[in-house]
Amino acid sequence: DGMVGNYVTSIIEVATDEVWIGTEAGINVYDGNTVRPLDNKWLEGKPVEDMMKDKAGNVWIGTYDNGLLKWNEHDPRHFTKENGLPTNYMYSLLQDNVGNIWIGTNGGGVSKFEGEMFTHMTMADGLTSNVVMSIVQDKRGNFWFATEEGLTRKSGDEYTHYTEEDGLPSNDLYYVYADRHNTIWVSTFTGVARIVDGQVFAYGEAEGFTNITATTFFEDKFGQFWAGS
Repeated sequence: DGMVGNYVTSIIEVATDEVWIGTEAGINVYDGNTVRPLDNKWLEGKPVEDMMKDKAGNVWIGTYDNGLLKWNEHDPRHFTKENGLPTNYMYSLLQDNVGNIWIGTNGGGVSKFEGEMFTHMTMADGLTSNVVMSIVQDKRGNFWFATEEGLTRKSGDEYTHYTEEDGLPSNDLYYVYADRHNTIWVSTFTGVARIVDGQVFAYGEAEGFTNITATTFFEDKFGQFWAGS
């Protein structure tokens, strides 16, 4: 009751007693007892694709048609195509090891925000596609981009591609995750793959994935690996 939207896209803990729930119609705030819509002119009725809390406590919100919002009570900022983004359609967010914000977009490739301005990466720079569904940074500092045309690894200025030809179940990727052993896990729409030292191992129904599209991965404190579908 009191929620906006029926499809949950992301959940983050903003404070000890406050959880934000992103949906296709905005954000709901749960305080432990009640749920209310987040009152914000930039988010009302807007599809939320991803949310992330950075190391300084700011909440970053990627929407599907209204750009990117950096939320804090004192200085909220709204970024769109008019002030630096390549498109208003966001898919994924990541803060890297030095504090930069990386944004995967639908059609605009990847954008990096270093505090005041954006820089952009596209297929012309080495991405497999300009539709970037998910981003992760591994323990060696490499960036991995899950796209609709395969996986890209960025190591410094060098780009490496992984596709069906390298063993992925599909080029249409959904999610990418780096575990504590620096194994890269990739969800596609026809199975799951892991990459160890550049070698691809694929998993599908034959290996026990009854629903072969995993929407998220998680490694618990015991080192057990979970795939949600």
